[in-house]
Amino acid sequence: MRREYFYIFLVCVIAAVLFIFNTRFSDDTEPFSSFSAAPEGCSLFYDTLLRMGYSVSRSYIPIGDLSAADDVYILIQPENPRPGSDDVEKIMEWVKRGGRLVYLAGDWNRGEIFAFLRLNAKLISDTEGGLIFFRYGFGEIVTGEADIITNKYLMRNSNTGALLQAALDGWRAGNLLFAEYYHGYHAEQNFFGGLPLAVKLTAEQAVIIALAYIAYKGKRFGNIIPYYEETERDENEYVKALARLYSKYTERR
Repeated sequence: MRREYFYIFLVCVIAAVLFIFNTRFSDDTEPFSSFSAAPEGCSLFYDTLLRMGYSVSRSYIPIGDLSAADDVYILIQPENPRPGSDDVEKIMEWVKRGGRLVYLAGDWNRGEIFAFLRLNAKLISDTEGGLIFFRYGFGEIVTGEADIITNKYLMRNSNTGALLQAALDGWRAGNLLFAEYYHGYHAEQNFFGGLPLAVKLTAEQAVIIALAYIAYKGKRFGNIIPYYEETERDENEYVKALARLYSKYTERR
């Protein structure tokens, strides 16, 4: 492969990688997502738990049969599931088997989920910070308003974050999983969604370095100098030519 074709191919690969990254991270301002550092995002709570040493990560699959009973899922203002959907039934079945769920949503106390908890779950406590603890089956659920865990709220008042952190300590969870599946981050749609931030930054820096290297190697000064290749000659080529000429001469006679 000629050098210029190789550079063109490399540029196309880099462009494809950049497109994938831009497609994946274009929704990092999704409200109430742990990815978002915007005022309505929840990255501050996620990053704080991570720095405190908790085994915290993001989940890109639905809560249900594959969810471990000793894990804690944090579900904040989901676009889905909606009350009465199959996803809600799966989540509640998982809680009933011993799962622990933090469910924060706007107008949660006027929805079907809260009504379901009032009828089927046992009220444990009601805190001054706006959190209500329920026991359902062998599991537990913490409910409350989603706004009290957003970045802009925690910057002014960290009491709710401290209450949730105390609840997580009491549960002694194996893993803390932010249920990003319900914000549209699905594992089957993009592989890069689960990569750590350090890996993402390293990949982006590698792309920039590769582009700089191509630009450096591709520059030149002055006009293009044509490249001529010498004509390759076979050994004893003149003898073969004379033999063919002599053969044609004898055939005419």
